[in-house]
Amino acid sequence: MWEHLTPDDLYAQILMLKTDDDRVILLVEGENDVAVLAGHIDDSACNLLPGYGSSVVIGAMKIVEEEVLDGVLALVDQDWRGLLTPLPASANIFFTDQPDLDATIFHMSGPLDRVVANFSDTRKRIAHLQRIDADSPWEIAVRLALPIGVLRYISERDGMELKLRDFPVESALALDSASIDVRRMCEVAISRSRSTSVYVPGDVAQMVEQLLSDLEHERVRYCSGHDLARCLSAVMRKRWGGCYRGDIIERSLRAALSCGELAGTRFYGQILAWANSHGSRIWCCDLAALN
Repeated sequence: MWEHLTPDDLYAQILMLKTDDDRVILLVEGENDVAVLAGHIDDSACNLLPGYGSSVVIGAMKIVEEEVLDGVLALVDQDWRGLLTPLPASANIFFTDQPDLDATIFHMSGPLDRVVANFSDTRKRIAHLQRIDADSPWEIAVRLALPIGVLRYISERDGMELKLRDFPVESALALDSASIDVRRMCEVAISRSRSTSVYVPGDVAQMVEQLLSDLEHERVRYCSGHDLARCLSAVMRKRWGGCYRGDIIERSLRAALSCGELAGTRFYGQILAWANSHGSRIWCCDLAALN
């Protein structure tokens, strides 16, 4: 049902809520975003509403602004905006610090450290990190997720329509070197897609390797939270004595997010400033108590 929601449908929901509810409405992309933010929202002053897709949320916000409807703002994933497409120019739309909300949380040391400590064996983890010359679980996850993210980017940029959703990370994972076999990754991605006969794995792998070699900065910009969690989960299960798959790691990271860590994000400050300028309240975090 929700996958067929349109911007007009979402706008209609906003209007219905506004008829008897004067709270601010914060639009987010989906239920996972609601789960992350709900504990940090002042629900006496703000109503969280999922739009089930960034294009739907941004489209609804365009209608909101055209109709000059006050008290509505949105938080959406960056995705490839800023790399392949421009960021929408709006004073009421804000974007996650990293490609998505899960990636934003993953790159905070606090939640990641707590989840890794609870879901893996310390001695096995340290021994494996030393063997592969890695400084941290974060470094391994980024190292593994980056080639997958680059392939996603190339597929989107070139209209390849490769099926990369829920990509089976372990099919291309070399655990002992903590690396991704790029050619194997491309073979798997192409075999899962409708365009199987159109692309040659070796040619696509060469494109991925070229872009990887050109990347000097913002490597994390290409890593989705989903890929990061799946890569970390694979290493934890295969080498660190863990037993939880990527979806559990993702949910655990979301649950481990504290008010202080959330307040360190760029979007938190931007949304706080928006609320102050509109005489409203969105966050319930008591920052004075945190300092």
